[in-house]
Amino acid sequence: MDREDLPRVPVPNEETFDGYEWREMAQEFGWVVPGLWGREGWDLGAWPLIVVGLHDDPKVKVWAYVVYIEGDIFVHTFDDEDERDRAVTAEAVFWWRNGDADGPMDLPEQGDYLEHHHGPFRGF
Repeated sequence: MDREDLPRVPVPNEETFDGYEWREMAQEFGWVVPGLWGREGWDLGAWPLIVVGLHDDPKVKVWAYVVYIEGDIFVHTFDDEDERDRAVTAEAVFWWRNGDADGPMDLPEQGDYLEHHHGPFRGF
């Protein structure tokens, strides 16, 4: 897979912008920035400090996510949607356990998450 298959990723420069502005730009470039994750819609990130954008392109078999963390950008690409979603869930679990984001009350203190913690929020 090639980074050229991804939408443009906003990168902070001399003109500082926060996560809210980054989110708006990412969406303009074609990223989806959900904000919620898992069956109950727990926090995905901690806006405006931690923001996650998703990209799906099944035609070229590229699934990706990008994380904005206080101005730093991390891009992750995958050949499979579930693999990408499991990586996003692992990130969300890290933030939930560290208290950076509101997460599920039934999240185990260590080890694996529960299956209903995984995947995009589908709405109530």
